[in-house]
Amino acid sequence: MSIFLFTGILLFLAIYAGRVFHKAKLPVVTGYILIGFLLGNFPYFSSHLSPYFTQLTNYIDELALAVISFEMGMEFTIKSLRQIEGKIFVITITQAVVTYILIFSVFKIILSVSTAISLIIASIGVATAPDIIILVIREYNVKGKLGEYLKGIVTLDDLITELAFITTIPIAEKMLRTSTATFNPTFIIVKELILSIALGLILGIAFAFIAKEFRKLRTLFPVTIGFILIAIGIARLLNLHIIFILLIIGIVFANLSRERPAVISVLSQIDAPLFIIFLIVNGSALSLKLLLESGILGVAFILSRGLGKVLGVRLSKVFTGEKLSDKIGMALLPQSEISIYLAVLTKHAIKPYGNMIFSVAMSGVIVFEIIGAPLLRYILSGK
Repeated sequence: MSIFLFTGILLFLAIYAGRVFHKAKLPVVTGYILIGFLLGNFPYFSSHLSPYFTQLTNYIDELALAVISFEMGMEFTIKSLRQIEGKIFVITITQAVVTYILIFSVFKIILSVSTAISLIIASIGVATAPDIIILVIREYNVKGKLGEYLKGIVTLDDLITELAFITTIPIAEKMLRTSTATFNPTFIIVKELILSIALGLILGIAFAFIAKEFRKLRTLFPVTIGFILIAIGIARLLNLHIIFILLIIGIVFANLSRERPAVISVLSQIDAPLFIIFLIVNGSALSLKLLLESGILGVAFILSRGLGKVLGVRLSKVFTGEKLSDKIGMALLPQSEISIYLAVLTKHAIKPYGNMIFSVAMSGVIVFEIIGAPLLRYILSGK
């Protein structure tokens, strides 16, 4: 079976699964994840389909993350930021800090896990799943304050996660691999941040000029996809974080170009099938075996992250007085592609401990993807 036939079959399975879940008054996102989970965990399917999932993972993950990041970045126009209340920034920063500190404290103090590993797990735990939130908001056509708050919070939240992760990894690698003091993590961190921001600014400005020359949708479509692929390639070449760079490109482009609505329309033609395949592929990576292997560490991660999100948003109510705080905290529980991406990066970057960190992070993904989408649907629809 060719990879094209396999991908086409997956899309049709997902569409029908989504219809069944919609009739059952459950988010279709859950159906996509379940399809992947079943195909990846049943022995017969997993043994035959694993090579195809591996092929898709090599391409879909980065492309989907790039498109998601670019779209989320385009939400941050100066006009939209002026319209957004300062409460969003307070809520986002408060819940991110509380979640980070709580996860780190549980692992470091209670479970006596090394400082380096505790820092990495805490940075991964801050992330929220933008794909699930975007798809559920679209599915139920959520309007009003809650939907706008969630889109703003999840974008800021993942930006903070990226900053925390790229700050933590160099320090953690040094702490785990050597005790000498010849390494300067601050230099590595500042260098990577400066390069990422500079690249994002340059590419964002360049795309604003290019999009102006190709205003018609038929030509703008391949130009947009081609530019995103180029951005991914350059980020890979320079060994920089794709998510962070694409967020910056989206922000810069949205604030410089009048073609933002046209590009959003263009991306809407590809992001739905891309997100569907992405969720199925990552659903296939979810395994009860991983959950069992992570043991007490996985349970600790699930509890500390869940409490961190909910309590962090509740704490922000002290500063903002926001009445939606109770709903927002529970809505931020979904955890998927950003966490999976960072967990995979960690698995390769810190090989002696990467598998353990990966299994802990994935245990959270398993639980929060199972309960996250239905819970989000209930919160947003009120049913």
